[in-house]
Amino acid sequence: MSQRIFSLAALTVLELSPPQMVEVAARAGYSHVGLRLVPATPEEQHFPLVADAGLRAQTRQRLRDTGIRVLDVEILRLKPETRVAEFEAILAAGAELGASELLVAGNDADEARLTANFAALCDLSAPYGLHPHLEFMPWTDARDLRQAARIVAAADRANGCVLVD
Repeated sequence: MSQRIFSLAALTVLELSPPQMVEVAARAGYSHVGLRLVPATPEEQHFPLVADAGLRAQTRQRLRDTGIRVLDVEILRLKPETRVAEFEAILAAGAELGASELLVAGNDADEARLTANFAALCDLSAPYGLHPHLEFMPWTDARDLRQAARIVAAADRANGCVLVD
């Protein structure tokens, strides 16, 4: 039987810098962390892992020192004005940190466009070894499991997933 993954979610400790989060995860017995590369709201504290190479280096060093691994990075929002290609730096940073999963919110009422953007994100993510997970939330435009599953199925990409949280 394989070892279970036990990951400390970014939302649990948003006030901690990524290196601090890794340290806390190690002390608490987690095997992985999820890192927030893009703030979910303008009000939340944000640590610029994508733009700050030094912070990424500190985080990678802390990961090496503790043996903690990055499970996921978050959160990309697919909006009507989204240009998926603009996410490339985020995907590259996530891959550099060792993530394999990518959390995605659907914030576009046009389901066809949301599906097309999700498919494009899957395509852009694939070379980085990332699996985009569309998270359904009642306050987004992927409101429930049925809708999220329909979007992911219509996108028809091997690395596309639905996130149940």
